[in-house]
Amino acid sequence: MKRTLAVVCAVLCTATLTSCEVGGIFGAFLNDDKEDSSISVLYTSGDDTSYGSEEEEGEPVYYIDEDGDIEWAKNSAPNFDVSTAGQLAGVVYYVNNIYTYSPDTQLTINIYNDIDLSNWVWEPMGRIDKDGTDRRFNGSIIGNGHTISNMSIKYYSGDCYGLVGRAESFSAKNVIITDADINAPSGLAGMYCGKVDGTGDCEGLDCTGKITTGASVLSGAFFGAAPKINIISAGSYVELNGERAVFGSREDYILQNPDDERFFRVDLDNDTKCINVEHSPEFTAPQWVIFFEGNETFRQDFIQGEPLVLSNDILPENGYYSVYIEAEDEGFRLPCSNIYGFYNIGKTEAPLSIDEDSRKRIVCLNPDKIAESNYDNLCWIMEYEGTRVYILTYSGNEEFNLLKGMMQSDTASKAGEFTIYLADADGNDITQVSNSIVYSVNEQE
Repeated sequence: MKRTLAVVCAVLCTATLTSCEVGGIFGAFLNDDKEDSSISVLYTSGDDTSYGSEEEEGEPVYYIDEDGDIEWAKNSAPNFDVSTAGQLAGVVYYVNNIYTYSPDTQLTINIYNDIDLSNWVWEPMGRIDKDGTDRRFNGSIIGNGHTISNMSIKYYSGDCYGLVGRAESFSAKNVIITDADINAPSGLAGMYCGKVDGTGDCEGLDCTGKITTGASVLSGAFFGAAPKINIISAGSYVELNGERAVFGSREDYILQNPDDERFFRVDLDNDTKCINVEHSPEFTAPQWVIFFEGNETFRQDFIQGEPLVLSNDILPENGYYSVYIEAEDEGFRLPCSNIYGFYNIGKTEAPLSIDEDSRKRIVCLNPDKIAESNYDNLCWIMEYEGTRVYILTYSGNEEFNLLKGMMQSDTASKAGEFTIYLADADGNDITQVSNSIVYSVNEQE
């Protein structure tokens, strides 16, 4: 005989959805399938008084390990064409108990029917076991416009909550979740995934339901934490701890709340090419992290009071970069600042070349190109720690004396990084026209 479990009824808020654009890391949230659409998640402290249950006679109860189509899932892996709740439960069991993460194995879930999870004792798909076994979801879910309804997660003991618990990569297209009920006493929660460590594209997301959490600023309508996820279009009506939700994830909250001093605030100073910090809360083991087009390329310990200098070694290529501060928070390593994105022009081919000669003076190696280029005012530029401190008109002189430049700029007693290059000056418009030579001076005598 099937075991029975009480169905705890909850009144979900209903409202006419109005189209809107939401800023932040997710950009605009759209939904082409509905006339009206909006996205929401509100960050508040929750109360965990509603985690109980009542028994009600006659209600069937389904368990993933007993009622899931596990053999079908084993035979289908890694590509699952799902048409029933039992098959989807089999996939969850397979990922959480049989599968181990490999970057070479991509899981694909295709949904071919509407799936009703009423009376299923559900659990998130993808996790890291207590013994360290990595069972993070890695792949994509293709909803084909079908609905997963009445997903209820109430008795899970993990730390990442959602249709997917924890993922390495995660992509989703046209996946609709309705009337979900997620109880997350602690940890990260979102309708689609609690925590995504890697990258992915999401399009056509739409969800309704409620999330109850005991944590603050660790939940979102779509994701708990997902700093590298690209959301193309999405809509939602989600309650978080009883209030209308207005953010998509933890990162979206931090970006949209620049005055929240619980988090770092970073900004780029274009003049000095440095990332500065406006306010610095206390976090354990903070680090600077830089991503280039979705891949981590740089990591360095954050030192209070010191900006991050964006040298060519850190930004070697043309393209889009994002930078933020990561630290320990609630048992995870998470972004603890806004994510600042910028486009870098990288190293470009310069018309003039400079280098040291045998006397350690800096010279132009191809002076014949100077006349061909018709410069307005060719000059030597010397920068100290990213700030321009000395300008010397070229005027037929093909060498630059570093020590003389340091003395003329009152930097002869300073230690630090000096950069020399040729530039064309047209009023206040100064354009670099040669490669740079960098000197790291540790001590002046």
